[in-house]
Amino acid sequence: MSTPFTHKNETRALGRWLIGNKLIRDNEVTRTQNSLPHHFAGSFDEASLVPATSGPAPTELTMHQRSVRRPIEKNKTASTRRRQDPRSPMRKPVAAVFVIACVIAGFVSSVQLAKGDPPGDRTAELQAKFDQLKPGETLTLEPVTYLHSAIIYIRVPGVVVKGNGATLQSTNDPTSGVWITADNVSVSNLNLTAPLGGPRYYGTDQHKIVVGANGIRLSNITITGSASAGIYIAGSNFRVDRVTVRDTRADGIDITAGASNGEVNDSTTERTGDDGFAVASLIQEPEPCRNIVINSPVVNGTTAGGPWHTSPGR
Repeated sequence: MSTPFTHKNETRALGRWLIGNKLIRDNEVTRTQNSLPHHFAGSFDEASLVPATSGPAPTELTMHQRSVRRPIEKNKTASTRRRQDPRSPMRKPVAAVFVIACVIAGFVSSVQLAKGDPPGDRTAELQAKFDQLKPGETLTLEPVTYLHSAIIYIRVPGVVVKGNGATLQSTNDPTSGVWITADNVSVSNLNLTAPLGGPRYYGTDQHKIVVGANGIRLSNITITGSASAGIYIAGSNFRVDRVTVRDTRADGIDITAGASNGEVNDSTTERTGDDGFAVASLIQEPEPCRNIVINSPVVNGTTAGGPWHTSPGR
């Protein structure tokens, strides 16, 4: 059994311990000795906080006594620090500025999403580049990846687009195409990509390149992935050279809708979702396809259909 303490300093230490642990309120001792350290249990008079027995005053605190006092000193130090810290008056303004900055950033982000501009999307930038061209001008793209979530239109006649190794990467299957709707446009050295998974689409908005005009030239183009066909040609007097189309969900190169007087040279299809090369004249079309030449084609597998498909229509 431990020896009770009678020294005044020990009495004060015990009192501080009780106050620091909320055992004394309104100068009354809460009668819960079980919450006291066992070292002090039963060794003092609760009403007066005077030790019940007397004994020699210790000259030095033991390690156990120091551990009793330590929680009070830590609490006092923390509270004193909060009161005396000269930086504390600045904390509220700094916190307010931080909160305001977060609110503004969130608002800007919500406005961008409301406009339909996903992070990193460059649809508007690309479309502006093509629309600012004048007939006969040349546009050379930077050799980077351009994300686009909507259809891109090349609608100025007689322009030359040099891809320079750039990649146009579509991120939204329903509007993933690049439409050439003006005559005598030339496009070269360009990569086009689309997500490889997903259902097959059947609309013209989902073909990777749509040739809807006359006198179009495509060369050194690589297409990887398409929600429908890789290249859909519905014009006349066209020429396609050294094009590679792979991993489409429909035909690799589809020549249809009355296309005429065109050539496809030294081109390759791989793992297409339907025919590798197709020349099809459908009954509902006003004119059949005619004068189409395909030279030195390579078909490296299809997941449906066959390497070739020709349909004379009428």
